[in-house]
Amino acid sequence: MKQDTLLEFAAKKGFISTHDALNLGISRRYLYKLAQKGVLHKTAKGLFSTVPENSVSEFFSTIEICRRIPHCVVSLLTALSIHEITTQLPNAIWLTIPTGMWKPTIVYPPVNFTFCSAQYFNVGIEIKTINNNEIKVTTIARTVADCFKFRRKVGLDVAIEALKDVIEHKRVSLDELVIAAKHARVQKIVQPYIEALV
Repeated sequence: MKQDTLLEFAAKKGFISTHDALNLGISRRYLYKLAQKGVLHKTAKGLFSTVPENSVSEFFSTIEICRRIPHCVVSLLTALSIHEITTQLPNAIWLTIPTGMWKPTIVYPPVNFTFCSAQYFNVGIEIKTINNNEIKVTTIARTVADCFKFRRKVGLDVAIEALKDVIEHKRVSLDELVIAAKHARVQKIVQPYIEALV
């Protein structure tokens, strides 16, 4: 039965898109029909969930936004949270996209965008699976380096705290931190803090 197939897929992933439905051989019109009945909840254009927001995980909105903006990478404060470097949940989703790429207008949830060159964009990215959804996230080393790179946006105190945490808990090697800082062009800024912490 079509409804069972869709609901099973949506329950597994947390979301189902019109593209997913078409891949399952089901029309997008049927998705909208289920939304009108209240079986699915429309979360964005062409994107639906089986449950109200915040019932899937603390990263429900992050997953949703990544589905809506496939050319983004989760970064900065949201990446810190995903890597469990901070106990604080950011009040907005932090994303990085290549300079010159399309930046959508998103009313909700709140999103903070940063931009970087296409060359740097592809450095230090890993795939994380959250609720059976794969999203691109900056690695721990790059996340720390980016916090220094965008310290005026996130705060120098956040960058220093993240650096201290990863060094104390040996989340990455010092070499990885230095290399990431070089790529981000903040090695001269980060190096004194590293030396003070080791």
